[in-house]
Amino acid sequence: MGSAIVKISFAMTLLRVVGEKLQKLALYCMLALISSFAIFYALWTIFLCDPVSYAWTRVADPEGGSCKQYHTMESITYAHGAVMLTADVGLGLVLPILILKPLNMKLRVKITAGLTLGFASM
Repeated sequence: MGSAIVKISFAMTLLRVVGEKLQKLALYCMLALISSFAIFYALWTIFLCDPVSYAWTRVADPEGGSCKQYHTMESITYAHGAVMLTADVGLGLVLPILILKPLNMKLRVKITAGLTLGFASM
């Protein structure tokens, strides 16, 4: 959840910088994807066991509840990783290139600014 908050914050900062409508649309789509999947993943993790308290008491009381199967949580975690990887590539590589490409600056300055934006997103 923490990484999603950082990505959302960085995307909202980029919204103030970009001027083209297509870039803003891409940022809004990325914000929707990151926030919806982060909320889904957090709720899934919270309600993994029934009752919720069984998640931390299952060692002391093995018969006090049940949890979802391990492979389901594993699949959800892989999906979460894929969404966060997509966000990292989009926010850290693709968007800085698209933002800096049309600017009238020296190549060295563009590369430095692109690396700074890329590292800031991760």
